[in-house]
Amino acid sequence: MGSVLMNAYLRNIWVRVGLFLVLIGWGPFLIIFFLWAVGLWSDANPNPVGPGLLLFVTFWPAVFCLVVGFVQVTRGHQGSSSSTERPPKGFSWRGVSRSPLVRLLAGMIGLGLVAYAMKNLFNVAEGRGPGAALILGVAVLHYAVRGKISEWHRRRF
Repeated sequence: MGSVLMNAYLRNIWVRVGLFLVLIGWGPFLIIFFLWAVGLWSDANPNPVGPGLLLFVTFWPAVFCLVVGFVQVTRGHQGSSSSTERPPKGFSWRGVSRSPLVRLLAGMIGLGLVAYAMKNLFNVAEGRGPGAALILGVAVLHYAVRGKISEWHRRRF
């Protein structure tokens, strides 16, 4: 079901436009921020005005396109006339947590948390924050890769 649903998302024109805006509009800013967080950016206090403005201009249009595409696919509309395959019958909101968009967002958040943790892990003044960020980042990256949470995450104490 996951690959059929992912293909349905990727065939939708709204989702494609939204992902293109995310890639072109958010990518440069996120790359600069990631390189700075890891310590590979030469400036100690980066001020990416150009990529920041590009992010500002493309943020809400990308979110709008992704939401419209997501709603169209979950309701059974394709948004493009070139495909006749529909998402599987009996679609439930439980499958939304395994959608590629949610997993992509989780992967970006996980990478950001791990980068923050690696930069500040051995800084004594930071306290417990980097350790917690490392644990949460690894758990979120695990979800982003596998698409589900392991049983040992669900234990009740």
